Amino acid sequence: MSERADVLQEGIWRLIEAAATLSMYKFCLPDRLRAEHDEAELLMIELIDRFYRLRQKIAVE
Repeated sequence: MSERADVLQEGIWRLIEAAATLSMYKFCLPDRLRAEHDEAELLMIELIDRFYRLRQKIAVE
């Protein structure tokens, strides 16, 4: 795997950690903020997926 792919993998792990932390606080939020939290969580999942696909493309080069 290339060095760039390794750097992206490290970033992916950090994004996963951030998403997990975000998930832990969901139940501490008032009901009116949970919908926004859910939207933020979905965006994090999409971002992680995009970085993962980019890492796969770079690893192939």
